[in-house]
Amino acid sequence: DALRREVDRGGQVFFLHNRVQTIETVAAELREAMPNVRFIIGHAQLSEHQLEHVMDAFMDHEYDVLISTTIIENGIDIPNANTIIIDRADTFGLAQLYQMRGRVGRSNRRAYAYLLIPKGITGEARHRLEALTQYDYLGAGFQVALRDLEIRGAGAILGIKQSGVIQNIGFNYYNHLLEKAIEAVQTNQPELFLQDEFPEARQAIKTEIDLYFPPDYIADDEEWLRIYRRLNELESLEEIAEFGKELSDRFGKIPAKADWLLLYFQLNLLSRKANLQNTHVRNGRLVLDFKSEALPPKERILSFCSQLEQAFKIDVSKGIKITIELDLHASYIEQFAKAIEILKGYVGS
Repeated sequence: DALRREVDRGGQVFFLHNRVQTIETVAAELREAMPNVRFIIGHAQLSEHQLEHVMDAFMDHEYDVLISTTIIENGIDIPNANTIIIDRADTFGLAQLYQMRGRVGRSNRRAYAYLLIPKGITGEARHRLEALTQYDYLGAGFQVALRDLEIRGAGAILGIKQSGVIQNIGFNYYNHLLEKAIEAVQTNQPELFLQDEFPEARQAIKTEIDLYFPPDYIADDEEWLRIYRRLNELESLEEIAEFGKELSDRFGKIPAKADWLLLYFQLNLLSRKANLQNTHVRNGRLVLDFKSEALPPKERILSFCSQLEQAFKIDVSKGIKITIELDLHASYIEQFAKAIEILKGYVGS
């Protein structure tokens, strides 16, 4: 009805459908429903010449309705087009909806904007659409931007609190990816962006317990992250022991989960020094899985195994994997400590 009303008064309509894959289907349905209305399609996958022809024809009023993607968002000024219909308006941001709504109402005629949404939209999408109805006055663009920021979440440019996709990967890692991308573009070497600069990060240590600093021990999120970052930077068992003393001085007696975490970092450090691919401490066993591309000399393996007090077996079918039996009657933390002692013996051998 909205479309027919605009055409009947001699005006034109923007019908925005932002999926090129289905835009032809939508156009066919509209043509079938309104055979007397002239429709034309425009989207960014058309060639420059084709798109120019589409826009010129619409501006010359050879067509009544332009079915398009968001290419009309900027730079389109057609005073005779005073109705816009936006399909799946819930998928757009507030500022983008405000910008597209501004494509109509550019003459002395009353303009209309219709936002089509499905049932069951998210609460955030509903907030965006409700906010759009509040800002219909001249100069409201700044208020729209503020409201959009409020809905999306501002984040902290130099802090850890972030919003959107960046929250999923972390601000520091985002900066690392950005730096790599810029370097790849500047040096014209796109393969740099795909290189794995941290092969040691693929090392896996599997345990049977959760290892973390409890929130009631370190309540501040930023301090919590700084502690983890510092732990990752420690290069010796002595430094980890000193760090444990520092934690006790600053935050009080170290709880069990945090104590286990310090043991984990000791095991992780020793595993790196031993050049292990994987280290498992679980089910009463310590499993040392060496990197296939950097296997130690057989003499070193034999010397290490000859000094073991525990039962063990060696699997050489795929590299070298040593499975060492731990005391099943001991507590898990005692097994963990024993695993560290065994690895110390290998690293020092």
